[in-house]
Amino acid sequence: LGGTKARAMAESWVDGGALDQAGFAPLELLGAWAFIAEQLVAFRRRGILYTDIKCRNVIASRAPLAVTLIDFNLATCVEAKGLYRASRFGYTRGFEAPEHRRAPVLTEACIVYQLALLLPHCGLRVDNRNLRHPRRGLGPLRERLRALGAPRLAGVLEASLAVKPEERPRDFEELWNAFQGPGGPLLPAKARWTWKTLRAPYAAPLAELGLDGNHNAPDRPR
Repeated sequence: LGGTKARAMAESWVDGGALDQAGFAPLELLGAWAFIAEQLVAFRRRGILYTDIKCRNVIASRAPLAVTLIDFNLATCVEAKGLYRASRFGYTRGFEAPEHRRAPVLTEACIVYQLALLLPHCGLRVDNRNLRHPRRGLGPLRERLRALGAPRLAGVLEASLAVKPEERPRDFEELWNAFQGPGGPLLPAKARWTWKTLRAPYAAPLAELGLDGNHNAPDRPR
């Protein structure tokens, strides 16, 4: 679905609100972000590259727990070389990669940046204007993730938010591989439970794409 009317229709069909207004606790937000990342990998493996990643394009609900991506109007087809005309990628001002409005040709690292920015925006209410601020952006994000028990995830996100595109994961696949890590997803137990719960209805089609979520999920945390 795409466009203003289609967005309104999608929002009328799906319960919830924008991701940053869903009221997720910090660990739940980490799990929801992991689910979004995995869905973007799944779309990519189907040849669909989702762009213009922002909170308003993610409808979320805490009870019942649900996360739904809407507005595929600015999605495009995956190119084998990973190079795209800038006009083929959607963006929202304040959430675009640094190179987006300067370079005529973009790589998929551009939308890796968009995906990574979801977490600091939802958790700290930052965007490109203050992401590099020493007291509001990446530094506080690093400390918050450490306090939540996800210090390794901070490194993945900081790399994904690098100013230079060549210093980021090159696409959703590379970001997902870094996120999985050698010991499984870089998530504390409650965040892992949220991710597992969100992906459960889609487990079979995800498995067909090689996304099996086979890391052990804990019982529901108290």
